[in-house]
Amino acid sequence: MDPYSFYYDQEYAGYYRSIERFLDTYLNLKNKDVLCLASGTGHIQMHYVDNGAKSVTCVDISRNFLDVFRGKIAGRPEYSEKISLVRGDMAKFRFGKKFDIVFLLGNSFSHLMTQELQVSCLERIRQHLKQDGRAYLHIMPLSDKMNGDFRLKRSFADRNGRSVVETARGRLSYPGHKLDFEVQWRSGAGVIKETLHTRLITVPEMELLLKLTGLKVENIYFDYGKKKKKGAAVWIYEVKK
Repeated sequence: MDPYSFYYDQEYAGYYRSIERFLDTYLNLKNKDVLCLASGTGHIQMHYVDNGAKSVTCVDISRNFLDVFRGKIAGRPEYSEKISLVRGDMAKFRFGKKFDIVFLLGNSFSHLMTQELQVSCLERIRQHLKQDGRAYLHIMPLSDKMNGDFRLKRSFADRNGRSVVETARGRLSYPGHKLDFEVQWRSGAGVIKETLHTRLITVPEMELLLKLTGLKVENIYFDYGKKKKKGAAVWIYEVKK
């Protein structure tokens, strides 16, 4: 297995439990055709099937992530018969069908590095929604408190029981809202390094992009709940045509 995919898969396992609780509380997936963009290594998509989804189409640009995902559903027909894995770009995908629900979760929207790519992604989401369909778009909005350099250090245990220390450092640059950072995982198995590039977005910018692409805001969930919270780190937009 690709080392980066291995550590990514385990680092974010707990993070996606918050999304599971959000789904269980607010959404009904029964008999729904679901499209999942930037599906990653498959933390959440089997939960869609458990909640009654009729089909789940998963798109990710990383072949290694999809390989990890494929390993999770191999030999499990209750999932493999309903989940389709597609290597593709969330700004350029095209399918010959429409979906009841489109998910773009895990702050993956931040990996679209230009407004042109962001618009392309949102336009394709709109094109692939059924007339009464809904899309759920997860952002971590840029705030005035976020600027300059940042550092992060945390630890977790991998599935082999080894202690892993993750460190990250990066810099947020203006006016492009670009956040470039280096992540390092250190364990008994060695050291893995990866450089990541993201583009953060403000709330007014996100809402302007939605308006420009013909998507209407139905609800906004703050830190996975409906009650508006000052300084909420997670916003999930529920949008429709």
